[in-house]
Amino acid sequence: MSEYKYLFQPLKVGNLVLQNRVIFGPHVTNHWPNHLPDDRTVAYYEERAKGGVGMIIIGASPVDETANYAPFVQCGLWSDDCIPGLRKIADATHKHGTPLCVQLVHPGIHQEPEYDPDGHVAVAPSEIPAIEIPFNIPKELSVDEIHEIQDKFAAAAERAQKAGLDGVEIHGAHGYLLSAFLTPLKNKRTDQYGGSLENRARFLLEVMSKVRERVGPDFVVGCRISSSDMIDGGVEPEDIAKVAAMMEAADNMDFLHVSVGLYRSMSVMIPSHVSGLEPGYQADLTAEIKAAMKSTPVFMVGRINDPMLVDRLIADGSADACVIVRELIAEPEFVNKAKENRIDDIRPCAYWNQSCLAHIFMGMRVGCQMNAAAGNELKLGKDTLVKAATPKRLLIVGAGPAGLETARVAIERGHQVTIFEKGTETGGQLNMMARMPGRSEVRNWMDWLLRQVESSGKGDIRLGSEITAENIDEILAAEAPDEIIVATGARAAADGRSSVTTEPIPGHDLPHVFTYEDLLGAEPAGEIGKRVLIVDELADRIAPGIAQMLADAGHDVEIMTRWPSIGHESLVRWGDLAPVYEALDELGVQTTTDSWLGSIEAGYVTAFNIYSMREWQIDVDTVIFSTMKYANNALAKLIGDRANVPVHLVGDAIAPRQVADAVADATKLAYEI
Repeated sequence: MSEYKYLFQPLKVGNLVLQNRVIFGPHVTNHWPNHLPDDRTVAYYEERAKGGVGMIIIGASPVDETANYAPFVQCGLWSDDCIPGLRKIADATHKHGTPLCVQLVHPGIHQEPEYDPDGHVAVAPSEIPAIEIPFNIPKELSVDEIHEIQDKFAAAAERAQKAGLDGVEIHGAHGYLLSAFLTPLKNKRTDQYGGSLENRARFLLEVMSKVRERVGPDFVVGCRISSSDMIDGGVEPEDIAKVAAMMEAADNMDFLHVSVGLYRSMSVMIPSHVSGLEPGYQADLTAEIKAAMKSTPVFMVGRINDPMLVDRLIADGSADACVIVRELIAEPEFVNKAKENRIDDIRPCAYWNQSCLAHIFMGMRVGCQMNAAAGNELKLGKDTLVKAATPKRLLIVGAGPAGLETARVAIERGHQVTIFEKGTETGGQLNMMARMPGRSEVRNWMDWLLRQVESSGKGDIRLGSEITAENIDEILAAEAPDEIIVATGARAAADGRSSVTTEPIPGHDLPHVFTYEDLLGAEPAGEIGKRVLIVDELADRIAPGIAQMLADAGHDVEIMTRWPSIGHESLVRWGDLAPVYEALDELGVQTTTDSWLGSIEAGYVTAFNIYSMREWQIDVDTVIFSTMKYANNALAKLIGDRANVPVHLVGDAIAPRQVADAVADATKLAYEI
């Protein structure tokens, strides 16, 4: 703790005093069935309060019952029905000395009328649609309607106050209604709410004023704002610095929370690890806004994942406190572990965005690829883990994510673990992801898992140790395990089988045909020719990642997919679309959609359109499959036949799925053994 100069310094925010400078930031969780919290919602926020954060801000709670925020399902602050549930959350966080605020939002153009049973239209400053739903043209608000919405913000703030919360944050960022009025990209009005910066800021300033008037001087009122739209023609930091100064001069604001971007710049607003943006990447933008403030505390956000980084950002004058979301989803104990000088024990976020960002856009509860307890705190949270009544000797086969996570949790419960890994490295298929351009950050989590097992004194990892029919009896006799866990993962389909034809592709056994594993393994196999065709059905990060690698090395690369686009919906949900598509375009990678392979020959393939069945030939030197996967479960049957102890399967050895599924399998099993 002595290393930190600012992290654990109290911070006065309005009438509150935060005990440290880390804030669990506002974000969509979909933990609000029927727009009300349940016990899982309460536990989710209490877990981060237990973890020591200085304040919590519940995210994106709509103030207007006619503005459906689907597919997001958040707290319905338009109704008094929300008050009892919010009070439960406030009581839970206050037990741990953690103040609680809630963010108030009107989605504006980012609402989808087709999700609304009453068919309310989206509203906006002008008839400019959202980038993701250009076919839904919003209604331009009248001045009377603007005033009605302002009153709804004030009423929502009063409900939060009645529920016992400590404050509210007005959402004026990311292209939602208040932000849409600020940016000339969306605001084309010519009345008092359009044109000059002062006019475009009027809606936001009047909301702040009405909220303050309703809740009084002692209730904290903050504002979130984007420092820049990150789009040509949008607002820039010099504009927002002026708006911030206007808000401070109006004396209705207790803190300013600076973010960045719009939905059109999603890869900057909520970047994945492939974005190339460094932790704390918003520091300079936020510092420019902070320079316009006389005394109002300024919060910053943006891939902040290290306690020392928090301290440095404050020391550098970029902000007064740091807002953290994804890292605290992955590691609720971030602050406590920093305070206890247990930096190596902080689980790092790998910024996959697959169980957090992707989940919310699919209407699912927020989760975490690396932390199965996220969103499941009632069953898997901090206080649910109990020591095993009878410690056991466990034999785990496979040192990928499922095997290592099983080992980590089992060791915490007091078991002794031995892991047999036939390969020369731990990490399983995640090593392949880490070898693709811009993906190395996933190693941080694998290194953390390995540290947890190795530093425990109860985990023995044996690399290059394959279990076979010839040595299994000897190994079972020597290890004498009480239970065995098979975490042998999955393998790429070398026959090219897919859901398109459900049969192997003729010619798959030719010497110039490979799988993605052949290229990304610890020892890449085979010679890759000049003209490369990647055949992709998985629609994930693999095909574009390999394409970038090979094109950068001088190969002529084409990706063929049965989907309408490369990465289809996945790259959008994960926040990867812009950086990946930019790289593919700059490298000259060709893409062929809605198509599949009929056969492979020496020097060419026969392809067909999956809708019209039109056929053509493509001259190629190398074919690479990224199709389906097969579970590696043969060893489980062998062990089951030879061992006289319980045998369990976890992860892809059950069925090939996502990393989050492997981690959830492992955590739940380790809880039960």
